[in-house]
Amino acid sequence: MSLHSKKSTSTVKDNEHSLDLSIKSIPSNEKNFSTEKSENEASESHVVDVVKDPFEQYTPEEQEILYKQINDTPAKLSGYPRILSYADKWDIMLQLAGTITGIGAGLGMPLMSLVSGQLAQAFTDLASGKGASSFQHTVDHFCLYFIYIAIGVFGCSYIYTVTFIIAGERIARRIRQDYLHAILSQNIGYFDRLGAGEITTRITTDTNFIQDGLGEKVGLVFFAIATFVSGFVIAFIRHWKFTLILSSMFPAICGGIGLGVPFITKNTKGQIAVVAESSTFVEEVFSNIRNAFAFGTQDILAKLYNKYLITAQRFGINKAIAMGLMVGWMFFVAYGVYGLAFWEGGRLLHAGDLDVSKLIGCFFAVLIASYSLANISPKMQSFVSCASAAKKIFDTIDRVSPINAFTPTGDVVKDIKGEIELKNIRFVYPTRPEVLVLDNFSLVCPSGKITALVGASGSGKSTIIGLVERFYDPIGGQVFLDGKDLRTLNVASLRNQISLVQQEPVLFATTVFENITYGLPDTIKGTLSKEELERRVYDAAKLANAYDFIMTLPEQFSTNVGQRGFLMSGGQKQRIAIARAVISDPKILLLDEATSALDSKSEVLVQKALDNASRSRTTIVIAHRLSTIRNADNIVVVNAGKIVEQGSHNELLDLNGAYARLVEAQKLSGGEKDQEMVEEELEDAPREIPITSFGDDDEDNDMASLEAPMMSHNTDTDTLNNKLNEKDNVVFEDKTLQHVASEIVPNLPPADVGELNEEPKKSKKSKKNNHEINSLTALWFIHSFVRTMIEIICLLIGILASMICGAAYPVQAAVFARFLNIFTDLSSTDFLHKVNVFAVYWLILAIVQFFAYAISNFAMTYAMEAVLQRIRYHLFRTLLRQDVEFFDRSENTVGAITTSLSTKIQSLEGLSGPTLGTFFQILTNIISVTILSLATGWKLGLVTLSTSPVIITAGYYRVRALDQVQEKLSAAYKESAAFACESTSAIRTVASLNREENVFAEYCDSLIKPGRESAIASLKSGLFFSAAQGVTFLINALTFWYGSTLMRKGEYNIVQFYTCFIAIVFGIQQAGQFFGYSADVTKAKAAAGEIKYLSESKPKIDTWSTEGKKVESLQSAAIEFRQVEFSYPTRRHIKVLRGLNLTVKPGQFVAFVGSSGCGKSTTIGLIERFYDCDNGAVLVDGVNVRDYNINDYRKQIALVSQEPTLYQGTVRENIVLGASKDVSEEEMIEACKKANIHEFILGLPNGYNTLCGQKGSSLSGGQKQRIAIARALIRNPKILLLDEATSALDSHSEKVVQEALNAASQGRTTVAIAHRLSSIQDADCIFVFDGGVIAEAGTHAELVKQRGRYYELVVEQGLNKA
Repeated sequence: MSLHSKKSTSTVKDNEHSLDLSIKSIPSNEKNFSTEKSENEASESHVVDVVKDPFEQYTPEEQEILYKQINDTPAKLSGYPRILSYADKWDIMLQLAGTITGIGAGLGMPLMSLVSGQLAQAFTDLASGKGASSFQHTVDHFCLYFIYIAIGVFGCSYIYTVTFIIAGERIARRIRQDYLHAILSQNIGYFDRLGAGEITTRITTDTNFIQDGLGEKVGLVFFAIATFVSGFVIAFIRHWKFTLILSSMFPAICGGIGLGVPFITKNTKGQIAVVAESSTFVEEVFSNIRNAFAFGTQDILAKLYNKYLITAQRFGINKAIAMGLMVGWMFFVAYGVYGLAFWEGGRLLHAGDLDVSKLIGCFFAVLIASYSLANISPKMQSFVSCASAAKKIFDTIDRVSPINAFTPTGDVVKDIKGEIELKNIRFVYPTRPEVLVLDNFSLVCPSGKITALVGASGSGKSTIIGLVERFYDPIGGQVFLDGKDLRTLNVASLRNQISLVQQEPVLFATTVFENITYGLPDTIKGTLSKEELERRVYDAAKLANAYDFIMTLPEQFSTNVGQRGFLMSGGQKQRIAIARAVISDPKILLLDEATSALDSKSEVLVQKALDNASRSRTTIVIAHRLSTIRNADNIVVVNAGKIVEQGSHNELLDLNGAYARLVEAQKLSGGEKDQEMVEEELEDAPREIPITSFGDDDEDNDMASLEAPMMSHNTDTDTLNNKLNEKDNVVFEDKTLQHVASEIVPNLPPADVGELNEEPKKSKKSKKNNHEINSLTALWFIHSFVRTMIEIICLLIGILASMICGAAYPVQAAVFARFLNIFTDLSSTDFLHKVNVFAVYWLILAIVQFFAYAISNFAMTYAMEAVLQRIRYHLFRTLLRQDVEFFDRSENTVGAITTSLSTKIQSLEGLSGPTLGTFFQILTNIISVTILSLATGWKLGLVTLSTSPVIITAGYYRVRALDQVQEKLSAAYKESAAFACESTSAIRTVASLNREENVFAEYCDSLIKPGRESAIASLKSGLFFSAAQGVTFLINALTFWYGSTLMRKGEYNIVQFYTCFIAIVFGIQQAGQFFGYSADVTKAKAAAGEIKYLSESKPKIDTWSTEGKKVESLQSAAIEFRQVEFSYPTRRHIKVLRGLNLTVKPGQFVAFVGSSGCGKSTTIGLIERFYDCDNGAVLVDGVNVRDYNINDYRKQIALVSQEPTLYQGTVRENIVLGASKDVSEEEMIEACKKANIHEFILGLPNGYNTLCGQKGSSLSGGQKQRIAIARALIRNPKILLLDEATSALDSHSEKVVQEALNAASQGRTTVAIAHRLSSIQDADCIFVFDGGVIAEAGTHAELVKQRGRYYELVVEQGLNKA
């Protein structure tokens, strides 16, 4: 569903990313957080759908332009024919060799049935007194056949395994290359339509599906088909009538599978879909964890999460019913056919139409053939997944992009002047056709001049930059460069003339040096020597004011910036991006909010870098901070896709129109002093920028607080720059300590929970040992979550049923041996009676096994689903219980936690459910067959049992060897996939830098090493797999040879031999299959250990605690900091607060200002008691905050952050989520009126029931912020905390939100953090932070008169006439 509303979308944020307006509903809770829907119910009543077909409003020509930018083109050819078209002659030869040898290996089992039949004839002849003289020679002769078959199967299995794996990897590699090439050639509109993780899924998961569907599984299918065909051929040749009777087994098994698989597939898909939705919910919750703590919504969110889990559990139980019936049916048919075969076989033997050799040979041949076909079923899922994944990939490969950077067509752009003209532009984003962004828009940007674009969010500013870069095509009008239509120009050569610096700069996971060189076109880079390239990089860094801080980094220009530049602060990333933009000396420079992430001082100096970079080139600037564009040659005010006014800063002020009002909204009083005076003072010092900014979010900024002592506002410039240098060093080192590569710990790591409540000096080894538990402890921990009587009964019944399943092997051995003994005396008068009796035994066994397997699968799965749902819920609540310190750890990223709730719980299946049932089945089997064989014939029993380690090992490697190949393949391609994902997720940056060719070439190179590694891995794993395939034949040879020796000597009879042989060889073979689960058991044990340790760890600030002073309502809400010292737990070596003293009187509105990293947000965090201070005390209402009950205390506080947190629900549900008690409709409306949002909500088509979208994506920044304010006010807090609540908004939105905040602060104590001083100039008291203490305090007027640090900030943001 889509949210289509003119009123709601008119203010939707216009940035370079089109908003995803797809809406999902989430489960409800007691506070009516969302509608309560089942999986198949639609949420139509909550979805606004005003325009049925938004494309209808455009002409056919305009529709065609839009469709071309977003529509998929179905692949002309897909599936396996298209996949195999990627094979070269070597691949074809490898696949041909694999096909031949796969068929050859498949002949082994049917041939074994022939040999087994001949041996059975020899043994029955001996038992009946015939052929004693030639018995041993006959047995020896046929035992040699077992050895020959073993050698043949080993060789053929090895060849087909290796050849198919290597050929599959080579083909999949070419498809990977083609897919990435196709992705990089697509237009930006295509990426706007895709879901956030879709490209990543295609590059990683889907290409792995293709490779999996081309690998050794193809050989296994040929193996199974050859076994099936040859088995029936041999059986029909031996005795067609008897074989025809046995063939009834085949349609019966296939019919059961055919009925069961669709139902299982349906419920599996449903369960996967619900778990995926729950993962999205988890990501929403933990990406805004401070919001959950601040509003105390942990229990509400946990109940919401549990609703997903209950739905998933229902799917799992439905699946268990079908799986149990299907497996039970398969065993019923198998044992039923045993009875039918021997019943009818006995009659044919008695009539002389059949001998024992043919009976046993046909029986095993058909049995083996039928189950070989059944073994294809699990492989079919891989082929279906392969074909499905290929369809999506080939759709993309065949798609013709209307804007393709790889195409050589178009006029090559060489020497240009740089004049840009937009003429009568009519533009709409292809993914948002209901919103016309630009309508008949015309603008000229003169060559060599600076053109600034200002206006409200959604007015079309960033769209203009997108059109100049030719990220999109307009549906009407033209964009000209030096008089030439952009659509006639070569895309790559056009972008080589343009450099773009975005609001959120994207750096790549390589060195600073390499990141800067990415700004150079290959045509220039290839002509430069190493020294020339270095000089050019250094010059660009100096121009961007980045050189000095880079030289303070540990490895200077060779320092790795981390994934997406996460090892750099916001200001550092921004300046590296500027250096990257100017290194090519572009004719056109585009700056989209290039300084919005910086504090005031950093902004001034970076702005100088941009001013330098803008000289003598055409520059288009977008800015919300008007102080950064006051010197532009032409300022264009844009509103609703039209130009309102344009001119210079002074000319527009004289007009006293829209621009003047924007200036007034940001204007500060008292800033009369000429700005140049302060700038000159700064210019006297070397060009340094305080590298203390970590972006807008001061949560992290304060963590990087300076280690240097506090500097007063009158510090001389030399001392100032010395301090700045110190800051650079400290912050970068700290940043390095804070972050480690995310690949190190993909799931919830032992290191994170191990560090809870531990002394820092504890070794990693000791922490790791705290998590390690043995299998029995893990088993007990998992099943300690069995709570209800029905779950206990299911578990006990499931275990008992599993043991009955395991007991079938010794029973069938005894029945088979005695049945065979009947055939030694065909002349007996009661022969047919005995045959009938034993046939009934087989039927009874079939019925018992049907119920045993059906009950075992259902009961164990029912108990497992209940237990895992409860553990998942418990883990979610336990994670929400952790304090903020836990989430500060670099290991505990949102991705790691989300993955943990999925994979860790899934890993527990290795010690629960059907896997646990299989364990009891195998245990019963081993014990019973051992006892039976030793009791029946201890000599043969001991010899045969001595081979059990070999049989078990063979079974293990038969299951695990090929899995290991896939695991190694996935690991080998991890690095190349990460590179592709990084590049495609930053596609705008890649496109603007024209790096598509480079990215493609690097990706192709990155695939070479994994290809080599996969070949080596297949050679090793194939050896183990092939040995496991052949060893069974050798053990059969040994058992028959030694058994024949004992029978020849008269020590054993045929019953004793076949009882031992069937019991041990077939029984122990099944046991070997279980050891294929050993890796799953290991994962389950590790996961259980980590969850158990986390569950038993008590956080320092425990929201589950009932201790502490209860408080209904604070009396005065006074706040006092007494000599507070604080360091973040993850970085004890850095002091953030150094003896902070401040007092906030009841009802006051106070503001915290200062550069990023000075301690402002830390102070907010201490008031919220996200952390406890190291020394000193934080007092609220005269009581130390540690003495309050944490939940009661936080109910008195409301927090509005820079990035408002909205969940995917309705507006109403998001607002009432903040309530600490049940609220009425009137109370909610009153809160919305105070937040200045009520009228806007009523204007939405569905009013308060309008869906917000994922993370509020259907609303603009200002709208989301005001809803967040309403959510804060509905708590009726005594203390209101505003952390940069307006910094991300344009001037108009800021003004509206600021009015709401001013109204909200009435009658309560309010603490605000702001970089834009205009928003807090009316505060009762302004505290200027510097180095973790208060440098200045007073009202705006008082601080301006002091001419100190605050005054410098005022001048830096001044907007008076130049």
